[in-house]
Amino acid sequence: MAAPPARARADYDYLIKLLLIGDSGVGKSCLLLRFSDGSFTTSFITTIGIDFKIRTIELDGKRIKLQIWDTAGQERFRTITTAYYRGAMGILLVYDVTDESSFNNIRNWIRNIEQHASDNVNKILVGNKADMDESKRAVPAAKGQALADEYGIKFFETSAKTNLNVEEVFFSIGRDIKQRLSDTDSKAEPATIKISQTDQAAGAGQATQKSACCGTKGQALADEYGIKFFETSAKTNLNVEEVFFSIGRDIKQRLSDTDSKAEPATIKISQTDQAAGAGQATQKSACCGS
Repeated sequence: MAAPPARARADYDYLIKLLLIGDSGVGKSCLLLRFSDGSFTTSFITTIGIDFKIRTIELDGKRIKLQIWDTAGQERFRTITTAYYRGAMGILLVYDVTDESSFNNIRNWIRNIEQHASDNVNKILVGNKADMDESKRAVPAAKGQALADEYGIKFFETSAKTNLNVEEVFFSIGRDIKQRLSDTDSKAEPATIKISQTDQAAGAGQATQKSACCGTKGQALADEYGIKFFETSAKTNLNVEEVFFSIGRDIKQRLSDTDSKAEPATIKISQTDQAAGAGQATQKSACCGS
């Protein structure tokens, strides 16, 4: 059974992890970029391993923090990406409507889900690049709907370029997962624990002290030194991946900025050095040749 949604932070009610899977080049990264940043690029850059973005949305009066993982479709990264199936609450299966092979491979991706993901994971089928000219279309919408019906999942055709149905896809699967989690919570029977008034008073004092210490005090210390701050839980996996990805991304950006600013070293050679170098070259040539 999936881990219960984390509600420890006040900025969201549910934390939902989504996974984008499908063949390379079907537009998974473009869909993620359009949904998370509201942008689109025609440049094709292959995802190396896995990447993720976060967007918080509101559904039925609840704040939902979507943690969306973009996986590489290439075979050489398959071992890396399958490791992320288990913790996913929802999976978006993406194919390109102009590429029939990417559609045919959806069955293989579903088999991967059945092998590696949780039994109750939500799935949704997405036919991307629906903005393309009909003459280039290789997979009719009816064929996509038929496949979705076969597996009992929802189906959308999208376009990251024109923003067609992009919001609808993520909001739809987010709402379905939220409903599933809510149903699970309502069915769970809380354990009855007897607490004496003395214990209750002591516990309240400790909770107040811990809250004052850990939240605002940690942020204040981070602000003092100008660094980021996260509260984590290894037990519930709260913000664990965000921490490592955040510092990794910052370091990558620093290295990229350093590379772009680096000026090539200038070496000045005098006429005397040039003549001496030419003499040495002649001497070396005579030596090595013989």
